[in-house]
Amino acid sequence: MDDIPPSPNDQYAEALLRLGEGAFLRGGSVLALHGLADVNPRRIQVATRRRTRSKLPPFIDVTLVSDDVPVSDHEELRTQTVHDAITERRGRVEVSRLREAADHARTQGFLTAPEWTDLAEELAKELTA
Repeated sequence: MDDIPPSPNDQYAEALLRLGEGAFLRGGSVLALHGLADVNPRRIQVATRRRTRSKLPPFIDVTLVSDDVPVSDHEELRTQTVHDAITERRGRVEVSRLREAADHARTQGFLTAPEWTDLAEELAKELTA
């Protein structure tokens, strides 16, 4: 579409459109979209609540999830909650980087005070373990 200027979120939007209704970004893709961690996943991580049979480009990684997974919206894109995205990345991203992401998310309003406290306590346990 020539009349719509490109945006940094175009590939995220394309991934969600390809999977259709109910699809949402998850994991490292949520952190990257929100600018919360120095992550740049090679593949866009998308979750869906229904099976998909369509052929997808190699930059999309799909996970089937249950109906009770909470989602939110960021810049008109459906995403896993920031709290859950940070929690999901534990064990894959350094704890100190996740703590920085949580702190930044709190100052940006992406985490509530109780969510931030929960993450800070869990991440502190990992740092001392």
